[in-house]
Amino acid sequence: MPRTIIVTVGTSLLGNARRAAAGSAAMDIHALRAYLKITKRVTSSAEMNSLDRMNVDGGDDLLFIHSATDDAHLCAEALADYWESHCHGTGLQELKDVGPNAQKFRDGGLRGLVRVLVEQIARSEKAGRSVAINATGGYKVQIAYATLVGLLLKVPVYYIHETMNELMEVPAVPLGWDLSVIFDNEEFFGWLDEEPRQTTDVNDRKANLPGAVNMMLTDETDGCTYLSAVGEAIYGAYRASLAATIQVPIQLSSTARRTYDAASPAVRALFDRLIRGLRNRTLRDARLHSLTPLDLLAFPSGHQTARAVFYVQDDVVMVCDFFGQHTKYDAALAKRPMRASYSSFAPF
Repeated sequence: MPRTIIVTVGTSLLGNARRAAAGSAAMDIHALRAYLKITKRVTSSAEMNSLDRMNVDGGDDLLFIHSATDDAHLCAEALADYWESHCHGTGLQELKDVGPNAQKFRDGGLRGLVRVLVEQIARSEKAGRSVAINATGGYKVQIAYATLVGLLLKVPVYYIHETMNELMEVPAVPLGWDLSVIFDNEEFFGWLDEEPRQTTDVNDRKANLPGAVNMMLTDETDGCTYLSAVGEAIYGAYRASLAATIQVPIQLSSTARRTYDAASPAVRALFDRLIRGLRNRTLRDARLHSLTPLDLLAFPSGHQTARAVFYVQDDVVMVCDFFGQHTKYDAALAKRPMRASYSSFAPF
């Protein structure tokens, strides 16, 4: 499968080229191109060394993401120019507010880095390409957050220092985080992500939300509250998880179809959210409620306005009925329904 390799870029190329020139030439794009032509990949820069060991070929795309500094842009441009003839294609992307200004870096730069990574991973996977992150270059905190994104989105992350002889891989292990926190508060996170929101408005809306939500937010000097860099990564992982399961088959019984069709637009939106959750096994298992001794399951558990009663058969989620009110749910269960109580299932 062709790869998209996302490469964080630092300035080791520029430093090495300057040392090689011993101050005898100005370091512009032409000087860096000349340096790369006469220098071995493994010694020219950390990024070149790591890419050489990743066995880049003609099917790979390389995206070089760099901080908002002239030196980093120059290095990224030279790297992209070099690899253009060795792969399928190259691209550059500048990260706003990633640079020497610590406050801007903290307030917006890290969020921007995470969002770029999440968006690029989603775009590449949708195009049928595998994704890898080469987190060799850039600021150390950049490398840390690139690794976090890779872990959350199950994308392998590679790293090598320019003095190392071996490429290190951080395997795409499943990093534990309860994505049902976002599922339960999907409306809030969607609202927050739409546009900048005043901190006072955010505080009003999050007053009754669980404490885990606060861990994903940051209040900034412009008077607004945003998803933090970690919040961006987790929210991106949540959306990626839903996108990956959108094709999981759902069937509705005739009873569930009547309930769905008769619901108001607001309640139907809640049912649509339930269907997204039911398709996603990670979310489904996290909030599953077994209706013992009935042979049915309920989703989600806890005190929820809307619920679905269902079972799984041959990897198909069979939705028996929806409930938009807790009282109706309790009344239905009091009749002790079983799978055999529902019929005429059809694809949703």
